[in-house]
Amino acid sequence: MRELIREKYLSELRPFYHDSGTIKVLTGIRRCGKSTLMDQIASELKENGVEEDRIAHIDLDKKRYRSIRTPEALEEAIDAILPEQGGNRYLFVDEIQNVRDFEPLINAYRNDGVSVFITGSNSYLLSGDLVTKLTGRYVEFEIGTFSFGEIEAYYELNGLPFDKGKEFDDYLIYGGYPKRFDYPDASAQERYIQSVIESFRKIRFPSSRHCS
Repeated sequence: MRELIREKYLSELRPFYHDSGTIKVLTGIRRCGKSTLMDQIASELKENGVEEDRIAHIDLDKKRYRSIRTPEALEEAIDAILPEQGGNRYLFVDEIQNVRDFEPLINAYRNDGVSVFITGSNSYLLSGDLVTKLTGRYVEFEIGTFSFGEIEAYYELNGLPFDKGKEFDDYLIYGGYPKRFDYPDASAQERYIQSVIESFRKIRFPSSRHCS
């Protein structure tokens, strides 16, 4: 399936692409498409002439980076990719909340002239030290799942038949998680949605204790 370009959000972000003075914070529930949107931003930068070695993209959920939990380890990983100085540089970090006390490090790259983009969930970022330590230094973009209009555009992009009434009913039941459209079978979509919801529950309530 061809990937839907999320123009609604890209158009909001474009004025900030080259702004190294402001950290771009993409928030939203898990699996809403934040990482994909970051990929689309990086692709646009390359299409507009930014050299690939000027862009560092670190996804802290990926196996390669899952062991990174400290600012020192994250800094080492970034510096292994990104040039130290000269010209425009761009840093993308997915799931930044996986690194404790990341705020001073991210701000240091901003101070060094790097255009920084980070993603994370609202509950982790906006209720934590980001608000107090980086006040006035970041701008938030809240990303949602596919809107119904985006679902229609996705079907059209991929040459799929679109029954507005049926798809709207499905949208009310299953929502707009982008990944669910990889599964044409309704039972598979339902299972995927259930797994996403269950993962939310485990993150929010990692353990249960019963009092006697």
